Amino acid sequence: MLNVFRESAKSWGIRLLIWFVALTFVGAAFLVWGKGDAQRVDIVAKVGDIIITRSSLSEKTRQTEEMFRRQFSGQMSPETLKTLNAPAVALDALIENAVQIRQARRVGLFVSDLEISDAVKSLKEFQVAGVFDYNRYIELLRLNGLTPKKFEGNLRLDILVGKLKALVERTVRVSDMEVADQYLNENQPVIVSYVKIDPTKLESKVIFTQEELLSWFKSRKTEFELPESRSVYVIKVASERFKEDAEPSEEELRAYFRDHEDSFVKKEKVEARHILAQVSMDASEEKSEEAKKKIEAALARIRAGEDFAAVAGDVSDGPTAKNGGSLGVFGKGQMVPEFEDVAFRLEPGEISDPFKTQFGWHIVQTLSHDEGGPMSYEEAKDMVVALVRDSKTLSMARAHISKIAESTPADKFAELAETDDTLEVNSYEVTRDRPLEGVQEWKTISDTAFDLEIGEKSEVVEIDDGFIVVSPYAVTKAHTPPIDQIRSKVEARYKVERSYELARQLSHKIEEAVKTDGKDLATAASA
Repeated sequence: MLNVFRESAKSWGIRLLIWFVALTFVGAAFLVWGKGDAQRVDIVAKVGDIIITRSSLSEKTRQTEEMFRRQFSGQMSPETLKTLNAPAVALDALIENAVQIRQARRVGLFVSDLEISDAVKSLKEFQVAGVFDYNRYIELLRLNGLTPKKFEGNLRLDILVGKLKALVERTVRVSDMEVADQYLNENQPVIVSYVKIDPTKLESKVIFTQEELLSWFKSRKTEFELPESRSVYVIKVASERFKEDAEPSEEELRAYFRDHEDSFVKKEKVEARHILAQVSMDASEEKSEEAKKKIEAALARIRAGEDFAAVAGDVSDGPTAKNGGSLGVFGKGQMVPEFEDVAFRLEPGEISDPFKTQFGWHIVQTLSHDEGGPMSYEEAKDMVVALVRDSKTLSMARAHISKIAESTPADKFAELAETDDTLEVNSYEVTRDRPLEGVQEWKTISDTAFDLEIGEKSEVVEIDDGFIVVSPYAVTKAHTPPIDQIRSKVEARYKVERSYELARQLSHKIEEAVKTDGKDLATAASA
């Protein structure tokens, strides 16, 4: 997770379940790069190096179906849902998102850590009294089965796609005729008469015998099938419990620094500010020249003695104008190459001549330049302490749970909580790719459980805040419950389907009365 979030942490307890986090990302959240995790993935599509897995498609399909149901206000028959073909819509969306991400990277777009920080802090759901609250942030992610690393990674991709769309929109030209056509299309009045038949108001008219219901149920048993589930024991140890005992000695710190000295290097970076006259890449020569003259005029004002920040605030395009053009401190690889070449070449205090990038015409002033280079032990010590302490903490926690898991039979896992207060022992019934409410590591537990035989113990698995060992002790095969166990659900589904059929029949009667009998719509409907 980003350090800036840790620095913003405040002590504030919260237990508020919000669903928005799970629906924040409609595309990038389901994509995997390269070969994916060490865990096996079932690939359904690849876009370059971006992989779309079957579990990703399953989750995206579920969200698409929920979107359809909301659009139909929950009144959707199984036949209508099937016709809409949610799996195909979901796969198209995932592929489109992957293509957009690849294209964004090809044209050199990127998203900085500062942008991620600002985006997360701006979400009202993570704020208390208008101020970002780290504890609330972590809690809401946990309640929705997300980690900060995954959430921030998905956010980075969504912002990247947004930048690509904005870049494309800036280059699109719209003629006056197209504007006029669109205005008429949106504003020209059309007078219509229509009849709305609400199927929900017809449910009370649906009458059926138990034999009819049973026959209907038998023809649709697969729609009521429950997927395979597994009952599992999960023993967990939180790494934090071992932190106090993991304080490193000075000898350990210096030994670690000697062994990893090449890792402690200060990256070359500059602090800079700029003024931008925005113009699209395919703008006409006239438009480009106008932007260049705007920048040249700004440079003339600065060289005549005006303050750079004041001029930036007055004429610069883009969000940095309100901060006097400040871009803060950045290293190589964070800006487009043309911009970096200039910013890193200037001496501190020096102002560039006008130059052009894909965003428009710029002038830039480099405020400071850190050449980087090897860090001394004293400069790196805080980082070394944190790294060694974290490493020792993890090693101690892993060794502890490994020893207990190896020496305890799987059928005795349930008793461990009574004999070892460092462990948390839980029992869950898990279904593949279905979240466990309030369990952040549900996906790891589910994937692990379905890779094991009953009675087996998993290897030690690292999670966000510690380690777990999983052991399935029972399995319930996929099955459709007897109708007596789900009668209310079956009756409700049956009534919905029949009410839609009644609505269709009524609409056909009205249509027939208008077309064949010559009645007007109001008369036909009232009849």
